[in-house]
Amino acid sequence: MIALLIVSAEAGAGKTAIGAGLGKRFESQGKSVTIEERTLGATPEDAPSKAVYDAALDAKAKVIIVAPYAGRPALKPAASLNGFQDNPAGLVINKVPLSQLNRAREEAAVFCEKAGIKFLGALPEDRAVAALTAGEVAQGIGGSVLNAAEKTDALIENIMLGALVVDSGPDYFGRKENKAAVLRNDRADMQLAALETSMRCLVLSGSRTPPISNVMIKANRKGVPVIASEKGTEEIINAIEDMLDKARFHPAGKIDRVAALIQQYLNVKIIDEWAVG
Repeated sequence: MIALLIVSAEAGAGKTAIGAGLGKRFESQGKSVTIEERTLGATPEDAPSKAVYDAALDAKAKVIIVAPYAGRPALKPAASLNGFQDNPAGLVINKVPLSQLNRAREEAAVFCEKAGIKFLGALPEDRAVAALTAGEVAQGIGGSVLNAAEKTDALIENIMLGALVVDSGPDYFGRKENKAAVLRNDRADMQLAALETSMRCLVLSGSRTPPISNVMIKANRKGVPVIASEKGTEEIINAIEDMLDKARFHPAGKIDRVAALIQQYLNVKIIDEWAVG
């Protein structure tokens, strides 16, 4: 058995997405590879079972360390290796802004050379890979889903606040697709304007009371979930931003995208060699 272990020193680094993308790649090559992800330095339940840990050691698993980019590669591979120091290891820098990609590659390559591990590449941040669903937004802000609950698994790609004037509403909200619009509960004019455009959900702040009937009728007709929360608009936006920072990977419809990013940005030659021993 060839074992490939994906680890990180923190949660939310992108292990699941990278593991899914690699699995897709190997599957297309006719390979059968076990990929185990592990979060270290957190709580005991984040760690794999002792059997998995021992099996990975016995199999001399190749270790892929995933580190998110945070302005600079503040890397601590020793923490991520945690007992696998004698195993072949490589580093992936994840969630790098495109404008910082070259810098991240250069700094990480120097770091890996000094640390004695392989530099596997840097993956750019991709909004379509890590996203929230309307249901997750509702849960995260303590909101109530007032309708179209069956639509709350749709991925949100953009967040928008209300326009400054009513007349600009449709043009303003039309700038972004597949969005969540966060509006005050008492601004029916803006709610109706937003519902004229591509929406994933309408988030109403300041009250759990349903909006006026015209809004609900239009939302129902278009299949747009309306989420009502007692939190203020600013508090809701802060909560959503926090959730986006920690967004989990959604496999549905995203694995092909991740596999394509891996092909384009990582040193797949090394990874493929590891996968065959």
